[in-house]
Amino acid sequence: MAIDRIDWHWDEVTDVVSDDEHWERAGAHIGYYIEWAFRNGLANPEIHGSIEDIQDIFNSDVNGLQYLIEYCDAKFWDDDLNEEGKRFTSYAYDEYFEDFEKIVGHKLYTKNYNQQDLEAVSKYLDKVYEDYLANQPRNQIKEENRTPVENEIIERCNFLIKGLTILDIFVIIMFCVSFGIETAAIIAFGILVVALTLSIVLLKKAKKDPLKYKK
Repeated sequence: MAIDRIDWHWDEVTDVVSDDEHWERAGAHIGYYIEWAFRNGLANPEIHGSIEDIQDIFNSDVNGLQYLIEYCDAKFWDDDLNEEGKRFTSYAYDEYFEDFEKIVGHKLYTKNYNQQDLEAVSKYLDKVYEDYLANQPRNQIKEENRTPVENEIIERCNFLIKGLTILDIFVIIMFCVSFGIETAAIIAFGILVVALTLSIVLLKKAKKDPLKYKK
């Protein structure tokens, strides 16, 4: 699905300029976003290669707009992004477009791609992305973005949850068939069921914020 395309904005450029400049003004806002997103590791590696490959392209004096035109056929698709990039763009892009004039301090489609506007957009998106991450449950962060410690904790939690769940089911069955035996045994089974269930709940909570429970 297309997120944005230069041709969608072609008619919005009302100044009499060359075709090259017309394309640049119509697509500058998309180029700024792509340059920021791809420099921040949100590109789809199956299409665009590693972040190192992308950095090499940008460091060779190719800016975000040129990248959009030369590598993306002037169309910004959701497949250009990795899963984290898709989630963030779904969250932020529409508001970014609506706020663009406030971000850069001038009307859309009136200036060519320039470093000053790129810096303003990057500063804005850095803040939006920071707020976005702060409000995301940690279990929604893409696996490759987790630290080795987080992955290890989550793996241990998954192993323990499976084991405790099986044990909990077994104890519940024993509790259900324990009527008729001594009251103390029934109470013991009941306490064990509660303890196991609470342990499973705590482990699931630990998975959501593994670093908090690393000790």
